[in-house]
Amino acid sequence: MERFHWYRHNTEFPNVLFCRLKYEGEVDRNYLQTASDYVLSRHRLLSAKLTKCAGRLAWEADHRPVQEIRWHDSELNFDEFRAGPIDLEDEPGLRCDVFQANRAGDFVYQGHHAATDGLGGMMAVADCLVAYDNLCRGRPVESGLRRLDPYSIIRRNRIGLFRTGFWKRLSVQWIPIFGAIKFGLTSVAPLVTSDARDSSIRPLPPDYPTIITRPLPSGLYDRVQQFATEKNASTNEILLAALFLAVDHWQKDSEIDRHGKKIRIMVPISIRELSDRCACNRISFVQLDRGDKDFRHPSGLVWGINYELGIIRRYRFEKSLLIGLRLMSFVPGVLRWNVARRKRRATTFLTNVGAPFDRLRLERVNGMIKCGGLLLKQLELTAPYYDQTPAAFLVCGFAGTYSITINYDSRELDHADATSLLGEFETQITNLVNDA
Repeated sequence: MERFHWYRHNTEFPNVLFCRLKYEGEVDRNYLQTASDYVLSRHRLLSAKLTKCAGRLAWEADHRPVQEIRWHDSELNFDEFRAGPIDLEDEPGLRCDVFQANRAGDFVYQGHHAATDGLGGMMAVADCLVAYDNLCRGRPVESGLRRLDPYSIIRRNRIGLFRTGFWKRLSVQWIPIFGAIKFGLTSVAPLVTSDARDSSIRPLPPDYPTIITRPLPSGLYDRVQQFATEKNASTNEILLAALFLAVDHWQKDSEIDRHGKKIRIMVPISIRELSDRCACNRISFVQLDRGDKDFRHPSGLVWGINYELGIIRRYRFEKSLLIGLRLMSFVPGVLRWNVARRKRRATTFLTNVGAPFDRLRLERVNGMIKCGGLLLKQLELTAPYYDQTPAAFLVCGFAGTYSITINYDSRELDHADATSLLGEFETQITNLVNDA
């Protein structure tokens, strides 16, 4: 999976995750740098670099990892803040910028997807917050942090086929193989019309990243969870159905003709165990296709998604992608060619990280986290978009409020289009819950 994300990365489509934390207060620079250094010593892939060994990519970890925080004595302005690709052969996979002005500011973390998935990155950021709070309160930097399994980073690429039920799962592996062939033969509908994009790849836009965050109305996410329970489904399945309906309605309102092609949404699935708290890639992906006839009955759409993902979970088909990537890596150049070639793999992308900081053992003030004299007010996370998949949606919660974020490619979508698509997503979530 690490090589998969490395090969998907290029200067026109950086495979980079963003995390923004807005805060009030004054940051102690020495304490924050010390906390950051300690966290990098815990999560070694975030400070490692990629090197080529015998023609293969390998991680080279620094024995004394140090990532200098970049300080800005100004407010965060995305028009001036230049983000971009992270070259893992020349620099670590994590960047940290701190903006401070008038006793308020922002933490901005950029992480390469080859070094960590979203959940692992959030674990590292949470560790940094706890370590900073410890230093500000005069406690040992490691106080209150859960001990990491020293071997989990070594086992991160194990697929776990030889556990209980191996032969049962092996006997049905023809199903995802057949599905992969079917997915490969299915024409995927673009999010925008094909003539809205240039046939050649254009440089990274100067306003990268282009992000819009929309808080959900109070209580809506709780109603989604309640609705999911009534349908014996998961919250992710309800959000998936809403996004399918949102893309369908938005394309019809925008007079985009899919010419009978199906909408495909790519969804990450975590394969972490409870003891897996290292920042690394412990995810796989599944893809769901739906056509025009599936959108006529929203309740049937929810049932179909629940049934399909239930089969995937029952037989652990999410690991089929990892098996395929492992097999392709045995033939030199095949994995890189297959991953890096220009191809529309999905119409859009959706991930739900829940509320990653809710269980932090830190003081709360009106639901917001107090960390070493800082009051953390808002969290924004993004997933990367890819070539011919110009928008990625992410749902997360912080301080009792849930929000949806769209990270979009401004070369294909303008601000008005992205705003209307995000609004349609919220509308369809509301409609699904209210029509129950």
